[in-house]
Amino acid sequence: MIKYYFRITPYILDSNHNVVDPLYTTYEDLPINDEIKNKIKLWVKTIKSYVEKPNSYYSIKSIHWYALKLKEEIQQYLGEEWKIICCSKQKIIGYLFDELKKVANFHKKEGHYFKAIEYYKGSIALNPRDYEVLNSIAFCYYELDLLEDACYHLKLNIEQSPFHAPAFFNLGLCYRKSNDFVVAGIYFEKAKNLNPENVDYIINYAHNFIDLKFYKMAIEILLAASIKMNGNREILEKLSYAYLHAEEYLESIKLLQELILLYPDDPTLIFKLGFCFSLIDENEKSTKCYVDALKIDPDYGECYYNIALNYHFQGLDHLSVDMYVRALLRNSQHAEHFWQRNNLLLNLDIPDDFKEKILIFGSENGDERAKIILEDSNLHQQNSYQ
Repeated sequence: MIKYYFRITPYILDSNHNVVDPLYTTYEDLPINDEIKNKIKLWVKTIKSYVEKPNSYYSIKSIHWYALKLKEEIQQYLGEEWKIICCSKQKIIGYLFDELKKVANFHKKEGHYFKAIEYYKGSIALNPRDYEVLNSIAFCYYELDLLEDACYHLKLNIEQSPFHAPAFFNLGLCYRKSNDFVVAGIYFEKAKNLNPENVDYIINYAHNFIDLKFYKMAIEILLAASIKMNGNREILEKLSYAYLHAEEYLESIKLLQELILLYPDDPTLIFKLGFCFSLIDENEKSTKCYVDALKIDPDYGECYYNIALNYHFQGLDHLSVDMYVRALLRNSQHAEHFWQRNNLLLNLDIPDDFKEKILIFGSENGDERAKIILEDSNLHQQNSYQ
């Protein structure tokens, strides 16, 4: 009678056929001597080492060979009434692949892309046909701006799975990031054709025509999609964006107003409407939109920044500075954008000491341009403003 199963794999079956993971067991319940137990532990340590260092000197062949030797030794020690089951090389590969992929996914999630790539490479060495791993390693390369490597793995993915739409879509993103909009469009179109209901694919396919300045083509694609998808919000927002770039501002405003009726508590939509009004010199309407957005989100820094610009164009410079400071308080990055557009602050008709106060405030809050202007201008004094 078979009394006990012992499986030389990453798993052990106990006498009740319950699975026990040897990575966490001490083997005290096994009727074998300490010498054999230590050999099992060494085998488990080898498995762990392979997972921890996928490019180590351990090979699948050597791991499997050691498992076979252990099987023979345990069988000889326990006798014929025990059944010893040794795993296949393929099962070892499957287990190691899953473990490496798990570690790689963790590092990818944490943003440790170089570390993730190391483990994905280990996974690919065991199973070069897994489309999820190929897609994931490409994502890591993409985030690191290593676009050639990203494209290489995505194309491998397509070779293995020629109908895998995400690979085509991600290739489009890579080529867009490298400003090759023509090739990007080819891959976006293929992704869209493989999955015509995917909103992201439609939006990016249309956006690519905006990048190419083929605005009418983008508008046609988005109009057709909005009808087919019964007014999908994301598509309508992108359609408004396309109208904006085509300088069809009234169409963009009309769409945004319709969306705001459906989503009245979304400050982003109201902000976009305000921006469109500013493009047709409706500064008062524009400012009102920004104020309405701030009623919903009082920390919406872009609203303060754009209100500052509107006040400046209306000749209300003191109000403009007040709004600029409020934008700075919420996000110092707005200061850099502010200086890139104009040197509003230095041109204002306000006392020099107040200008210096604002410059010091900006420089102390991460505005590098403010620091440079402060150092180069005759406003700079020996002592910091208190």
